[in-house]
Amino acid sequence: MQKTASHRIRTTPLAGHNLAREKPTSQGPEKPIISRHSPLLFIRGTESFADTPIFPAPIHPRHRPTATRGANPVNQTLKSWALETPPAETVYSRSSARPSAICYHSGGMEPYSIGVDLGGTNLRAAAVDEKGKVLERVSVPANFHAGPIHVVSEIVGAIAKVRDRLDPVLLRGVGIGVPGFIDIDTGVIIGSSNLPGFNDFPVRDEIQKHLGIPIILENDANAAALGEKWIGAGQNVKDLILLTLGTGIGGGVITDGKILHGSHGMAGEFGHMTVFPDGNPCGCGNNGCLEKHASATAIAAMGRMMHFGQEINSAEDVYNLALAGNERARWVFEYMGRALGIALASLINAFNFPLYLLTGGPLPAWDFFAPPMLAEVRKRSFTFARTATRIEKALLGGDAGLLGAAYLPFQQTMAREPVTH
Repeated sequence: MQKTASHRIRTTPLAGHNLAREKPTSQGPEKPIISRHSPLLFIRGTESFADTPIFPAPIHPRHRPTATRGANPVNQTLKSWALETPPAETVYSRSSARPSAICYHSGGMEPYSIGVDLGGTNLRAAAVDEKGKVLERVSVPANFHAGPIHVVSEIVGAIAKVRDRLDPVLLRGVGIGVPGFIDIDTGVIIGSSNLPGFNDFPVRDEIQKHLGIPIILENDANAAALGEKWIGAGQNVKDLILLTLGTGIGGGVITDGKILHGSHGMAGEFGHMTVFPDGNPCGCGNNGCLEKHASATAIAAMGRMMHFGQEINSAEDVYNLALAGNERARWVFEYMGRALGIALASLINAFNFPLYLLTGGPLPAWDFFAPPMLAEVRKRSFTFARTATRIEKALLGGDAGLLGAAYLPFQQTMAREPVTH
């Protein structure tokens, strides 16, 4: 049977790239107001944006948190918070999921939440309203290897910078996306290779103690999937799966509009699905894991094995060779596509969802890896070959996790509202 038009792959460029540079206003910073009675808070991390100038803004004694002061580095940070000049708002249209306008603050603010993204070498935080409009954002360098106390102090400071530019009374919560395994109930990170020293550390309670507001943690890939569901490529479906292609491969499952966590909070670890039983060894102890054959790290490793006659430092180097017509470089992406196709076919057969999204650094090579990927899926999934199941690029790029983290407080508020008939 011929594949219908509904199987066509959308090749719209990723949103989140080439966003307009944020513009500072001429208005100076106001004194921060710290309310211990604001509603919820939540947080999450990825790419950096240009930092705006920093102006000192000492906190009035009566507005300071009541946490015990002393030599604790977190308390030292609380004493020296500074505010950046407010950047422009970024508006994400719910119909297009793209940055559609740049505007500046006016009176009559709407309720907002704060999302925090811990990723790469930067810590990002953004205030977002209920329509997905980014009201404020900050990006600060972060040393995630400096230990939990230092990182917590940076998180606390970033949240304060964003909140204190707006009306704290309208804050609906803060969501934090964290790389690694999380005990959702206790707010403890069970394991994270990107956050050394955080294993079994009560990060949620530590942040909550210094800000006086409840905090919710979420896995960063789960937050990205939720962001795409809320205001990205998946806003018109209730169920979707997102694969994040990066150093490794992560994923998130959204069912009935909500994150599927599984019994231990570890659902969506698609990077450790076996695609080649006798394939490359993985640090998890398995052989042939998807991320050892289709991640950006795997692409670079395969490129080095091909001996192209030049130094290969990243997946982008292999991609540039493929663009220049190097057949062996193109073979690397064909192999990557086969691995992804095997994994996606299994997911489609198991979940029967309408939409499967891919995001991450290797997506510019879509035209090289998508054809073999789709051929493999058609061969291995009767469901894909006979239904309108879609495999597409995600739309929000590096902002997906930030927006998804910010959506967590709104989603929790909606879940608590009484149902009226």
